[in-house]
Amino acid sequence: MGGASIGWGASALIGPWTPEKDFWHPFLTGPPAAGLFALVGAVIAYFAAGKASQVARDTGAREAWWSRAGWAIEMARADAVADRLLGIRALGVLIDSGSEEDGEMIVGFLEETVLRAVDSEPAATDNDEEGGA
Repeated sequence: MGGASIGWGASALIGPWTPEKDFWHPFLTGPPAAGLFALVGAVIAYFAAGKASQVARDTGAREAWWSRAGWAIEMARADAVADRLLGIRALGVLIDSGSEEDGEMIVGFLEETVLRAVDSEPAATDNDEEGGA
């Protein structure tokens, strides 16, 4: 009922509409409609490009994070204790800066690999450092 009322009111204001009217036919088939369609297409392309740019930035950031994580994992598995500690520290920082799943993977790596290796090393004594007898 409401739609019929709106339609009747619009037709009373505009008059009977046919494509051959002086304004509507040229408007809908000419440059004005083409301009509107071009504008709508440009807006859609703008938002699509913005989304693609955001995805590319996120992907780049994730790749950079994994590059740093790979370096830290290699350091954490090094033979030298100082390098191992540096790698473990770097992994601790990376846990907070990555996604939740990435952080869980790093924690799992630390628990299964590095911390067991550190715990199983014999403790250095004062005599070992001084070339003791």
